[in-house]
Amino acid sequence: MRRGIAGSVIAREDHPTQRRERRGFALVLMVFLLFVFAASAAMAIDVSLAYVRRGELSSAADATALAGVVALGGGAAAGSVDTALHYADLNRVSGTVSLAAADVLPGTWTAGGGFVGTGSWTTGGPFAVKTTTRYTLAYIFARLFGFSTKNLTGVAVAVRGSVGSEGCVRPWAVSYQSLLDQIGGGFSALTHDLTAAEVATLKAATIAARVAVRFAIDIGPGRLLAAGTVGEIAAEIAGTNGDAIIARRRQARA
Repeated sequence: MRRGIAGSVIAREDHPTQRRERRGFALVLMVFLLFVFAASAAMAIDVSLAYVRRGELSSAADATALAGVVALGGGAAAGSVDTALHYADLNRVSGTVSLAAADVLPGTWTAGGGFVGTGSWTTGGPFAVKTTTRYTLAYIFARLFGFSTKNLTGVAVAVRGSVGSEGCVRPWAVSYQSLLDQIGGGFSALTHDLTAAEVATLKAATIAARVAVRFAIDIGPGRLLAAGTVGEIAAEIAGTNGDAIIARRRQARA
């Protein structure tokens, strides 16, 4: 509506065609925004699921690499693969075993060069195990936009070694039975207290002999130290037949 020259009022009405054009534009805008919202929801849900599965893959890789290197240190050689596969079965990703025998590799490791495969479990002096876990993620909503699956992987390297010199390294848990085995004599962790002479023997151990004294990862037949808080792990270790003990009362008395 606008005012004319002589002060008269001129009424103006939109043409029906113009109204239809505006309604058509609003419909196109709503469809576009709906597409954007759907795409955002698909990304949020599927990406979150991918992060969850990737975390499970990393945990499975850590568990299998540790299991493999512990078995390797015990002389299992190629049998370390079977041990790693066993722990892959115990740490499934969404109900799926994520590790294949070909993805369990022996090798060496250095701080500068990282993992170097030896290609053999018996030659080349392997003291490290590398595992690669794999999982194929099936998208949920992203399928609407042409994305169906994504291949995820988790890689871990576990190294077996020993402390060669004194410094700031302080292991928080050492297998007491491993200390006794280092001395020899068939002593039991449940009944035997270290004597001053035995402590001196352990202090004088060579680097090669110290390899047998490992962190308290192995806490029983077929069991490895699980992830958790220090209190939870301490309770689990204390529940085993005294094979690995974080703090002993007899040491406090000394």
